[in-house]
Amino acid sequence: MRIAAAAASARSYAGTLVLAALWAGWHAPLFFILASYGSPLILPGFFIGLTAGALVLSSLYNGTGASILAVAVWHASYNLSAGRPPRRTASSRPSPRPRQSSGP
Repeated sequence: MRIAAAAASARSYAGTLVLAALWAGWHAPLFFILASYGSPLILPGFFIGLTAGALVLSSLYNGTGASILAVAVWHASYNLSAGRPPRRTASSRPSPRPRQSSGP
């Protein structure tokens, strides 16, 4: 019995790693498109965090009897709590208005 449970657990973790790789592929282009994602230099750390998130979501999914709703609610609440205003880049800053002269 324990061998079967260990095999099922190993398959679950392997599936989670495949999911993490797909999830990383989905998000990676955003580093090159959106300034709010930051520098592509942080991609390795992002992928590690993403893999940890995939493990959490897989555990939540398996622990709730395969509830997609529980995973979707967790993901939405994470997105809302982790949200921050986009960083301003040099190209997004408004140009200063020219000063008006106060005399003739």
